[in-house]
Amino acid sequence: MIVGLIGCGGIAHDGYLPALAYLQPELVCVWDVDAPAASRAARVLIERSVRASQSSALAELVQKVDRVVIAVPPAEVRSVVTAVAKVPTSKTPMPLLLEKPLGTSAEDARLIIEHDGDVDLHYMETFLHSTAYVAMLEEALSGRYGTPRRLVVAVKGSLPANLESSWRGDRKQGGGVLHDWGIHAIGLALHALRTIGLLKGNPGLEPVVGESCWERHGSRQILTHCELQIKGAPIEVSIQASWVGPATSPSNPDVLLECDGGSIGLHVRKTDGSSDWVCYDDPLGSPRQLASRRYPKELFIRGLAGFIGFANARPSTNGVYDPYLGVEAMRIADSAYAHAVAKIATRSD
Repeated sequence: MIVGLIGCGGIAHDGYLPALAYLQPELVCVWDVDAPAASRAARVLIERSVRASQSSALAELVQKVDRVVIAVPPAEVRSVVTAVAKVPTSKTPMPLLLEKPLGTSAEDARLIIEHDGDVDLHYMETFLHSTAYVAMLEEALSGRYGTPRRLVVAVKGSLPANLESSWRGDRKQGGGVLHDWGIHAIGLALHALRTIGLLKGNPGLEPVVGESCWERHGSRQILTHCELQIKGAPIEVSIQASWVGPATSPSNPDVLLECDGGSIGLHVRKTDGSSDWVCYDDPLGSPRQLASRRYPKELFIRGLAGFIGFANARPSTNGVYDPYLGVEAMRIADSAYAHAVAKIATRSD
């Protein structure tokens, strides 16, 4: 298997390069508009005993590989997907792996997936590849806890250091906490509801924003915390996205599924610079650990392994690589952001 990596910045070094080093594909071809960045990425792979080469152009990379991973900032995703779709190749349609956020807005995401067919789009919501998350779903489907009544997803992380200059701090480039951690939280909630069998099709879910927090960073006023409910869901669904959230503990899980006969929870702890998702049952009583990660960078390793292992068959509608999950999560995040803007405007008046 020859894998192409387009984009050699932060997310590549944080997730994809370690995953590729772990998986050891036959060859990795890398390309970036910043040639020195691509050279550094190839060097990192070679130092980790992975055969790697730097392509001189995007088209050259696409013509060499069996799969393409796109790891560019949100504002560049659509142009890269369009460029890949135009390259003549014997592997038609070329499988592409995209991560969140799927572009800069719901409209951008819709235009991106219009290329599905010209290319074979796969969307990776990394949280869905956690061993602990899979264990939570298995427990929920077992029937031991009764009927689900409430789902809470609270995804929290430290405040990024470069909000004034990075896409995370610029809504026009796809940023803000809702379009960073919020996409993860919304995507996980949607996938969990569908997998458990509570949600079918697209029922037009809408967010109702409660508390939100804005902070000034340089010339930008940035949304750093937002809490919302999902209106129209079959059970109560609460979402929290925060760059300044409290530390997690078994009694304050990041994901909590409450049922008639008990609860299942997930919480995240940082281990060796990598997120370790841990699954507990009855986390509000006497917690019992059910599952945790198997190795560092598990989310990227498992997610990338599944993509590399695909034949050209499309993933199922409710599958973990469904690009429409990314579009729906982006639509809800866009709507929630607009509500949060309206609320702060009202307070300012």
